Amino acid sequence: MDYRYWRSQINHEHDSQAAVAHLVLVIIEARDLISPTTTVERHRSLNPYCEITIGSLTLKTPFMKRTNNPKWNTSIQFSLYDVAKDIIHINIFDNEFFSPNANTASTSIYLIDILPCSLDIFLTQPSQPLTQTIYLNNGASAIMKCTIQFLLQYKQKSSVSFLHYHEHDSQAAVAHFVLVILEARDLKSPTITVERHRSLNPYCEITVGSLTLKTLFMRRTNNPKWNTSMQFSLYDVAKDIIHINIFDNEFFSPNENIGYTSIHLIDILPCSLEIFLTQPSQPLTQTIYLNNEASVIMKCTIQFLL
Repeated sequence: MDYRYWRSQINHEHDSQAAVAHLVLVIIEARDLISPTTTVERHRSLNPYCEITIGSLTLKTPFMKRTNNPKWNTSIQFSLYDVAKDIIHINIFDNEFFSPNANTASTSIYLIDILPCSLDIFLTQPSQPLTQTIYLNNGASAIMKCTIQFLLQYKQKSSVSFLHYHEHDSQAAVAHFVLVILEARDLKSPTITVERHRSLNPYCEITVGSLTLKTLFMRRTNNPKWNTSMQFSLYDVAKDIIHINIFDNEFFSPNENIGYTSIHLIDILPCSLEIFLTQPSQPLTQTIYLNNEASVIMKCTIQFLL
């Protein structure tokens, strides 16, 4: 990819502090993209491009024609100002020629969560490219290769001086939590009117720690089937909480919360955490009841790190 392509896109205000590292990101490909529409065109070929945002800077790839498995192999570069807090926002769009571009997949992930070890250990190692498969909000995935080039003055700082800003900094992730939001049942509008049992346009938001991911919305149904995959990093399995919120996607008014609950991660395990740690990783399917008798069915897999 030509340097001039992404360089020409830069239009942002630089932070008052100096950069501490450069992130060179090669967006290699995406797999299993699908149209977000719930129509006969759902599995049509797309014209996808990928947008990456870090801080106030957004860069994008060119679009690929008529493919659901695009191979971009596009290199872009960002300056990093707080490696412990930087978040990579990934959005993939379908390039529409006669209508607004549709978002086909998205996710957000902390930069430190794609590192193979804790940040303080990573700083002591020579810079090497890391290839990662990142799962998006609808079961699709993006494959990226990244290289972090730390500046000398940053590497000379003690780990304490930069890690205390982040809520997860004192420890590395202990597990990856892969969550498939399968469906919801018996949703209804909280409004006490004649429209209480009308069809909704529901989507589901999941928050674990400080990261929130969401499904696409389904049109005109009170029993949506999302089948959407998302991934979180876990830092304290005994204390982590899953916050579930379902909203009705309104086109001409604010989106309305139509169901919610919060549950400790260990409460969905089939046995105690001590026993669970001794067993091989297997998907768990759970029905979780919300605050209004509706329910969400999820399949989750916890992948503990060595």
